[in-house]
Amino acid sequence: MLPFGYVAHDEAANPTAARSAAVTVSAAGTVREISVTWGTSASAWTYTVAYQQLGATPPPAAPANARPLRDRPHTH
Repeated sequence: MLPFGYVAHDEAANPTAARSAAVTVSAAGTVREISVTWGTSASAWTYTVAYQQLGATPPPAAPANARPLRDRPHTH
């Protein structure tokens, strides 16, 4: 399973297929692009995610009356 719901098939689904990855980072250390390529034949895949116009936001604050989530029983 790839990010954003894409499902690998052909060479991308083969764990022994040749693959390479590249990450492009800005001068400030922010990830700008991630690119992964699987395979070398006609069924090779390239998956690229580019991040643009990134900003900074403060972390969300919990409401004053927030309560912790209840533990759910684990099922196996």
